[in-house]
Amino acid sequence: MKLGIHGEFQRVLTENGIIGLIFYLFIWVKSWKRSKLELIRSVNLNLLTTEQSKYLISAVYFPIIFYVGTEASSTRSFILLGIISILPDIVSTINQNRNIKKKENL
Repeated sequence: MKLGIHGEFQRVLTENGIIGLIFYLFIWVKSWKRSKLELIRSVNLNLLTTEQSKYLISAVYFPIIFYVGTEASSTRSFILLGIISILPDIVSTINQNRNIKKKENL
């Protein structure tokens, strides 16, 4: 019971069925798309370069996906799912604050 489980997506499928797995994956896909849009908005506002935005989305999502897919238990995966679901809103807030400061400096 002290070892981490392998195959988090199979666990979600087993515990919640195919509908649960679809909802679980939907949150990840929706968050990825929203984060990508926010990072594109950062590029358009000249807050980031295109390379930086690609690196940021990869650096945040891939390690978490790998961890949840191989090692995370239900509590840890639930916490990470919560973080992933609010990540686009965090990026949006940062963009707004940086844009306001940029306008004030002009």
